[in-house]
Amino acid sequence: MQRLRYRPSREPTIALGLGARSVGHYHVPPGWSESPVIKHFVQVFWGVIGTGTLVIGNREHSLGPGQIALYFPGHKHQLSARAEPWEYRWWTMDGPLAESIASAFGLAPA
Repeated sequence: MQRLRYRPSREPTIALGLGARSVGHYHVPPGWSESPVIKHFVQVFWGVIGTGTLVIGNREHSLGPGQIALYFPGHKHQLSARAEPWEYRWWTMDGPLAESIASAFGLAPA
């Protein structure tokens, strides 16, 4: 099951430094993977049930319940479930200040 919501417009309708772009809640089966693709927004993931793998840079990171992970603009997004079902949620942000605001909260790609 995949639920996701995008804002009504591709670009923010108001010139703000940070825009909420989309949110999602995914339940994926064991062995599921998403095709790697470079994206141009900040994306925050948090684990709910099970454990998945995110490749950030050239390093694999586990994402389990209660953990968060982050991709910055220009990063290749590469996600996969392990040998168990994986439930996770995500939120994307864009705008000229998205990366610096995420960094100001102490969030870093990892």
